[in-house]
Amino acid sequence: MKRIMTALLILSLAFTLSACKFKDDTPQVTASLPEIEAADQKIADNKVIIDKASIPVNGWLVIHEADPIPEKEKQKIGPLYKAGKILGYVYLPAGPHTNIEVKIAPTQKKKLIAAVYVDKGQKGILDVPGEDHPYYINLGALYTIFSLM
Repeated sequence: MKRIMTALLILSLAFTLSACKFKDDTPQVTASLPEIEAADQKIADNKVIIDKASIPVNGWLVIHEADPIPEKEKQKIGPLYKAGKILGYVYLPAGPHTNIEVKIAPTQKKKLIAAVYVDKGQKGILDVPGEDHPYYINLGALYTIFSLM
């Protein structure tokens, strides 16, 4: 509990500093909360649009097929889908982004997963499987599920 409170205090201090104006030329701290949002959509020109994505480090926006979790593996509380085949990805520099186009391979799936990965391996190359991995927040991967119409 003490660690959580310390982390929250540090995070609130970072956000407070980001709102401050300095008298000298000291750069302002800019922080954006990790997030991802995607609306249900139709595929146009083999692309999907992710409404918002933000991470504090350089990484990737990766589009997966959403594979249903088999009934015997489901938890009482938890996701109904897991990340399947990678259909497409784009590099995502640290910070907030909107209306991100991602070219994807053809798919018959009606649900897709948009996930944010950290670029930990060779910089600028998606290393999956490998050193690049999903960005985790609150003990879970940062992702969203959206439907294709």
